Amino acid sequence: VLSTFPGAWVTATDLPDILPNLTFNLLRNTRSRCCYTPQVAALTWGHNLERDFPYPLYHYDYVLAADVVYHHDNLDDLLATMRHFCRPGSRTTLLWANKIRFQSDLKFTENFKKSFNASLLSELPQEEVRIYKATAKEL
Repeated sequence: VLSTFPGAWVTATDLPDILPNLTFNLLRNTRSRCCYTPQVAALTWGHNLERDFPYPLYHYDYVLAADVVYHHDNLDDLLATMRHFCRPGSRTTLLWANKIRFQSDLKFTENFKKSFNASLLSELPQEEVRIYKATAKEL
């Protein structure tokens, strides 16, 4: 939401059944406060990415992902989605904040680091939260 205030063009995504709530909250918090109305789009990790978000039509300078690891059965799809939006050569920067809840979160982080040039920006040990900045590794 904050990124819309200085004039950024923002697309917020979530699962299809969550979109009405996402739309309501975005409009409630940004109405008359930003240059561009945030766009809302359905996104199911790893599914129909090229159809729904064809590259380079959907090219972003930044992808913000906060606390997105909650469906632990779909982590491979989440990584595929991150790779789709942050392609080698795209110069897209991924900012990812995640709370470590399970061992699978640590395994996902290892796989994430294999695909991305990642640096740890901040760590909140008491909350078990890590914030990364990353770009795609060149092939």
